[in-house]
Amino acid sequence: HLRTWRRRPPHAMRRWCSCCSTSAPHRIPLDRIAHSAFLMRAACERFSKHIAPPVWSRIVPSSENRTAAVAAASIGVFVATFVWRFLTFTGFSNDHYAHLALAQQMLLGEHPIRDFSDPGWPLTYVVSALGWYVLGDAISVEWFIVTAGFALGAAFTVIAAHRLSGSLVIALFVVALQLVIFPRTYSYPKMLAYGAAGWAMLVVAANPSNRRLIATGALIAVAFLLRHDHGAYIGVASAVCVALATGRDWRLAMRRVAVLVCAATGFVAPWALYVSLNGGLVNYFD
Repeated sequence: HLRTWRRRPPHAMRRWCSCCSTSAPHRIPLDRIAHSAFLMRAACERFSKHIAPPVWSRIVPSSENRTAAVAAASIGVFVATFVWRFLTFTGFSNDHYAHLALAQQMLLGEHPIRDFSDPGWPLTYVVSALGWYVLGDAISVEWFIVTAGFALGAAFTVIAAHRLSGSLVIALFVVALQLVIFPRTYSYPKMLAYGAAGWAMLVVAANPSNRRLIATGALIAVAFLLRHDHGAYIGVASAVCVALATGRDWRLAMRRVAVLVCAATGFVAPWALYVSLNGGLVNYFD
């Protein structure tokens, strides 16, 4: 066969398979290459149809399985945080009573800013006052509010860390560090706000739609009302995140940042109006 192939005219030398010419010997005719390629393709199709999907599904879990695992982990971390804070609770520190005193003044009928000075955490003491008003003025109500804040922050941290690393082990390790450092009870707004903000920025970076931008603006407003500097930090970080996620289209980036800023401003507007009617914004921030 080799001698026969060598005696063929030059135009027969061009009848090679283009996809195999770099690796196959240059003396194999087209009919053999086509036959071999046909057999290889048929074998690959049989393999991918009958063998590959089960093996691949065992190696790489489906998105539904990953979502279920992250959801189960976040619920488990939420419960574990409750148990951990209960077992290690030894009472509130003196600094914790700073906003509890303001909540008590609200329950006695006084109004923020008009009747007492607001240090810049309006929502923090409003949540405590609302909890006491609904569930009673026992100190256990405040413990429940604080622990729920820590637990929600830990759950958001698991979701955000898994989304960044792709590893549930790393996400659980990050949350374990968050619990072991054992933040003070009055720090629960930090854990809640920044944990939720990390998750929200990852979600809005993946798809900065108007709905997600407005939801992130609401989160910025909540963080601002929990403590004003939280809202400033999360707001700036969210704006930078949206701008970078948009890419080189600076016009679209500016439009999305404008939507974010307008949404956050709109959610903060009722509080700003209340402050304006009770002393003014200039005197409040003075």
